[in-house]
Amino acid sequence: MREQSFVKLIHEHQGIIHKICRLYRDSKEDREDLFQEIAYQLWKSFDSYKGEAKISTWMYRIALNTAIASFRKRNLMLNIDQNYQRSLILKRVMNIRFDKKGYLLY
Repeated sequence: MREQSFVKLIHEHQGIIHKICRLYRDSKEDREDLFQEIAYQLWKSFDSYKGEAKISTWMYRIALNTAIASFRKRNLMLNIDQNYQRSLILKRVMNIRFDKKGYLLY
């Protein structure tokens, strides 16, 4: 019964989730991944819905928070990868070496 209620809720309000996915992801595959993550977060929080706000408002907040967290995590990973790529280029081009903490060795 709980699962059926949840699936019905997702079906009725999927436009909210799709809107956020379109705002925070460019490719179809990334939007689908984000949709799944949002649905998962909604499922985890489903029992904690208290009815103090409209269900659509509650869903929107969870979807938005999930998208923002995912966006930040993705950007962090991109920055880490870019920094790693830069360090590889510096090592190759300039024969620069770093210690284990990332400090430049002279």
